[in-house]
Amino acid sequence: MLGDAGSCPVPAAAWRVILDGACEPDLNMALDEAIVRRVVTGQAPPTLRFYGWARPAISLGYHQVPEEVLDLDTVRAHALTVVRRPTGGRAVLHGDDLTYSVSLPAATPWATSVTEAYRILSEALRQGFRRAGFDVSLARGHAGELRPGPLPCFASTARYELVWNGKKLVGSAQRRFRGGVLQQGSIPLRRGAVRPEELLPAGQRVTADSRWTTVEEMAGHPVDGAQLARSLAEGFAERLGVEMRFAAPDPADLAAAHLLEEGR
Repeated sequence: MLGDAGSCPVPAAAWRVILDGACEPDLNMALDEAIVRRVVTGQAPPTLRFYGWARPAISLGYHQVPEEVLDLDTVRAHALTVVRRPTGGRAVLHGDDLTYSVSLPAATPWATSVTEAYRILSEALRQGFRRAGFDVSLARGHAGELRPGPLPCFASTARYELVWNGKKLVGSAQRRFRGGVLQQGSIPLRRGAVRPEELLPAGQRVTADSRWTTVEEMAGHPVDGAQLARSLAEGFAERLGVEMRFAAPDPADLAAAHLLEEGR
């Protein structure tokens, strides 16, 4: 069940859905981390956030070293901003994608296991894609998050990630904070001018175009990211059996995010 956007408070039993526009790369990462930390302390309800990027960027998993996984000269030549995600995983190119994050308490009954939480959230995404008219499926790939390495996120597929026609459609990464779970994911809407493998160090570049796909390729025409986000939110509501209320980021979310930015 989806509630209307507005100034009404979000009930404690409900989830919050934030449909953000295109934000600065550093703010996107800080806001996701700020929200999950506020969810942990009970200051915010479980939150599903969708957002875009004010300028092209590449995000790295929290464990990755830029000099080891990127050709920084090429990154600068394409005027890409490099940011570090609070979650793990591999490098992801942003700018032509719809990005999502899920912040919830670790005590959520179906989220006590990393694998089970990953599966349930992927099923929620699949339900949303089905509401939007797309028949996607969960991959049978290897269990667990992709291991660290120079390959971009969309060069390989992990178990329960979403695929279409055998090609990866959604790349996600999860991290457990003390008392909380944060999952972030990227949904390519279209192919951009820069190919992710171009950003790898010389000698480590692989052709990965055939391993992943976009929403535009799946639909056969451009798809509006905001409308897709609403369909995905409906899928979450159905799969999880919770009420979801649309809301803007709380001023306290933004204040906490700015503090995190200043501390980096």
